[in-house]
Amino acid sequence: MPNILEQIELSKDYNLVEVVAPKEIWGKTIKNSSVISNYRVNIIAMRKRIPIIDDDGQSDIKEERMINE
Repeated sequence: MPNILEQIELSKDYNLVEVVAPKEIWGKTIKNSSVISNYRVNIIAMRKRIPIIDDDGQSDIKEERMINE
């Protein structure tokens, strides 16, 4: 079960949930991961965090957000 970060109940039958993707699907496409059929979910957005180290050795995190339209 993915690590749930936040959950908002939209109605009796629907929730909006932010989760950390399970490690076994990292690096896979949504289609190849079977996450939709395994968890019976609709994915509406994804966030990818990319660690960056600049020329001075300072580290930071770059975030990419993808919204399913």
